[in-house]
Parts: sequence; C-alpha cells; structure tokens
Amino acid sequence: MSPAAKRRSFPSEDLTVVRGLPVVDLPLTVLQVASEHADGIEIMDRALHERRVHLTDLRRSLERNAGGVGMQRARMLLDAAEDPSESEAERLFARLLREYQIDGWTQQVPFCGYRLDFRGPRSRSASRSTAGSSTSGIAGGTGI
Repeated sequence: MSPAAKRRSFPSEDLTVVRGLPVVDLPLTVLQVASEHADGIEIMDRALHERRVHLTDLRRSLERNAGGVGMQRARMLLDAAEDPSESEAERLFARLLREYQIDGWTQQVPFCGYRLDFRGPRSRSASRSTAGSSTSGIAGGTGI
C-alpha cells in the first residue's frame, strides 16, 4: 500500500531547496515523522543526539505549524524531549522518582569526563546508562 498524498502550505521558514526542488526543512520533517510513528520519541531522540536538529528549531517549527496534522502528538513528544533526560529510559526513571516522591536527585551531572544521568541525595549514589546498558553504584564515601 502506498502512503496517502498530503497537500498543504508551509511557512517559508520551514522550506528549503534541495537539487532545485522546494522541500520541507529537517526540523518540521522530524516533527511530522515522529508524530506519525509509534516509536516517534526514538526518532526525535536520534535526530537530537546526532545533532541533526536542535530543540529550539523543533520548537519554532512546531509553533509555526501548530494547527497542522499530527502537531498535537508532536508537541507531546517535544515536551518529553525537552526534559533533561537523554532517553526514554531516563524519562521513565525520572517520572518514577517523582511519582514515588523521591527527591534530592540531580540530572546530567559532569563527573570524570562523563555525564552522570542521575546523582542521588547527598552525592552517594549515581547512575549512568549508555546504549541500553546501565551502570550504577554506591560511592562508599568517595563523594561521586
């Protein structure tokens, strides 16, 4: 089955020219694709992590196209992406910390050339996850 053709006008700020053809610019493309797929948050996360788009560009494009098809879901995805968490797993962990009223945690803390995803209360526990794996530990008085 071929995808349905969609026809609409776009603000000039959301258009670019590729090989002489006007096309939708990358921030709006990311918003549209992310809003139409079940794994939309992963699509948006990847575009952000690979620095193909920036949060401010996504937000501006969303505001210019707020009434467009799929933009309500794109807004929810972008709100999640603007969270200091860098992945869906981190967002879930942060949500659980809030839900269970565990406070004192800090996110994205620099440590020895890395960024800890979470630093616990009194700096005695930390967590860092990468590419689906996670490392965490108790600092045993070292003051991570």
